[in-house]
Amino acid sequence: MSLILLRWALIMGAYFNRSRKDLNWIDLQPIRATDKMAEARISVDQNEFTCPVCLDLLKDPVTIPCGHSYCKSCITCCWDQEDEKRVYSCPQCRQTFSPRPALGKNTILAEMVEKLKTTKLPADIYAGAGDVQCDVCTGRKYKAVKSCLVCQESYCQTHFDHHEEFHSRKPHKVIDATGRLQDMICCKHDKELEMYCITDQQCICVRCKEYEHKNHNTVSTAAQRTEKQKHLKETQIKMRQRIQQRQKDLQQLREAVASHKRSAQTAVEDSERIFTELIRSIERSRSEVTQQIRDQEKAAVSRAEGRLERLEQEINDLRRRDTELEQLSHTHDHIHFLQSFQSLSAPPESTDKPEDPFSSLFSFDGMRESVRQLRDKLEDFCKEEVKKISDRVTFTNMNPKIKNDFLQYSNQLTLDLNTVHKRLCLSEGNRVITNTDTVQPYPDHPDRFDYYRQVLCRESVSGRCYWEIECSGYSVRISVSYKSISRKGQGYECAFGYNDQSWSLDCYSSRFSFIHNKIKTDLPAKSISSRIGVYVDHSAGTLSFYSISDTMSLIHTVQTTFTQSLYPGFYVCKMAEARISVDENEFTCPVCLDLLKDPFTIPWGHSYCKSCITGFWDQEDEKRVYSCPQCRQTFSPRPALGKNTILAEMVEKLKKAKLPADCYAGAGDVPCDICTGRKYKAVKSCLVCQESYCQTHFDRHEEYHSRKPHKVIDATGRLQDMICHKHDKELEMYCITDQQCICVRCKEYEHKNHNTVSTAAQRTEKQV
Repeated sequence: MSLILLRWALIMGAYFNRSRKDLNWIDLQPIRATDKMAEARISVDQNEFTCPVCLDLLKDPVTIPCGHSYCKSCITCCWDQEDEKRVYSCPQCRQTFSPRPALGKNTILAEMVEKLKTTKLPADIYAGAGDVQCDVCTGRKYKAVKSCLVCQESYCQTHFDHHEEFHSRKPHKVIDATGRLQDMICCKHDKELEMYCITDQQCICVRCKEYEHKNHNTVSTAAQRTEKQKHLKETQIKMRQRIQQRQKDLQQLREAVASHKRSAQTAVEDSERIFTELIRSIERSRSEVTQQIRDQEKAAVSRAEGRLERLEQEINDLRRRDTELEQLSHTHDHIHFLQSFQSLSAPPESTDKPEDPFSSLFSFDGMRESVRQLRDKLEDFCKEEVKKISDRVTFTNMNPKIKNDFLQYSNQLTLDLNTVHKRLCLSEGNRVITNTDTVQPYPDHPDRFDYYRQVLCRESVSGRCYWEIECSGYSVRISVSYKSISRKGQGYECAFGYNDQSWSLDCYSSRFSFIHNKIKTDLPAKSISSRIGVYVDHSAGTLSFYSISDTMSLIHTVQTTFTQSLYPGFYVCKMAEARISVDENEFTCPVCLDLLKDPFTIPWGHSYCKSCITGFWDQEDEKRVYSCPQCRQTFSPRPALGKNTILAEMVEKLKKAKLPADCYAGAGDVPCDICTGRKYKAVKSCLVCQESYCQTHFDRHEEYHSRKPHKVIDATGRLQDMICHKHDKELEMYCITDQQCICVRCKEYEHKNHNTVSTAAQRTEKQV
């Protein structure tokens, strides 16, 4: 009995001991009971094997006479310092020894230390930031692995094993470790919250259900979770859609800000240049006025200086005459006086005209006044014009958002006869372009495209510009291009979108894609319209494409830097006139956008016209690395091309399988929802799939659902009116109570206990 009690005490002590600081445990084998081979084990703490001197695990442990143990090197060092006194002491209890005790290795301690080293747990088992801690561990906590809803505690692996052993007869409810354990317990009754009260919209325990929530509508938390999980998915989808929209808005805003900065910088540079020219012009005018003043000054001073010389000469002559007369007045010779007086009495003729002495000088008051007036007029003009500029900047501050905003930048375009391919026919004043098999009598011209069925407009695009294109038929490539794009040959330097000279939007009947510099990007088609709007802000580097119907829907925006003037351009393909059991779009070359000619499939599965892929790879010969124009997968060496006979046969069938025009859906017809490109007339509508089908697609539908046929009716354009918008089920019941058509799900929930009949029965009643 004593041995059994000993084992029980040891196990319980190991479980409930909360005085230790660490949990590196080992089993102490030497303590054994021999009754029927029963064995007792205890657990020890790593701290119990720490050297009191170095505070680390014992190394070469030795035990001194007082019973304390140390690393051999630590106690040796301590006693070496006491050699002079010849009295040696224990660093812990201070008991002294003389002579110096001999040191022998404690083998048991050495074994224990080795076991501790081998069983030392990794550092990541300790609880860190964000981890759930073990509630039983003392000292440094370990990560919890499980939480018990009965004990309301979390346990590390060691304590969880003890917990499970202790409660093995009646297991507790445990969950993965959680830091929200208290949130899962009823604060009032200290029980697990395992029920949900729909009436009060809160989690409750079984005691709550018996008292506070008695007679309330309650379900299990698991059942309510399942119900809410559905709403969570819907909310999550909406949230992700909103995140995507906000990310798109964020990206567009960033692009708009970057565009705005570039536009502002361009405007600053232009204004600086213009004002510099204006300042230079004013400087020139100032120099001219200064020169005029100096010229007038020089001329006036020159005239005045000439007159000064004449006046000085005349004064000198008069003074000399006066001196002679003075001398004559004192002469005693009467004959000399009389003879000289006659010549001296006549005054010398003046060489200077009698005029205002300042008449030869100009007044600059008038010029100064003119310059002042020029300054005042220039200041007034600058103020007025700067205000106009400011108003214009304010007016054009925001990017256009509605069609009227775009129309202020509209531009009338005409197609350039000198660039149009000879199998494109221009009409209506060179504003309509049609693909034709008839060679047009256009003269040869160096600007004419001779391989790709393309055409450029005569007008270039600068600043902000907007135009619209009406597309019809199979596919059209709407482009803007530099005038420097090549025109001759089948190389990609001539094809819109397949070089760095052009940017293109491919418009199909059911999809869009954008191409620049051989990189093709498929675009989500929110709305398909035959009218496409193009907006360019050249200085800001913005190119945008819009689908135009009753509203404008953005298809794609490009943010780049345009280094040359742009010219609108178009690539027009043949119209889709035939189809077999597959869509003609599936057999279109991604490069020329026409039906495959001599179709070749490259190693990664994409197919091209032989001439198209050959031309593409010819440009990559220098690099010796060849790529797929669609997926950009590279090959080396250049793959050998072999004609795809199956594709060739399908293309030939498409060419021959021209269907009558009345197969296509027209005004008032119900179009097939599956057809891409030009739609065929629908013949049936499925109330389960909620789609309408042409005969070809209806046959496939029936074959696919032959084991469990769907409910179909004659093709109708009111298919959505026959479906419950809330439960997405057919409206096959009629609620007499609420006077409305309902589905079977409505009958179970919203119209429960109402008076309902089938729609057929109600129709019969109303028919009477």
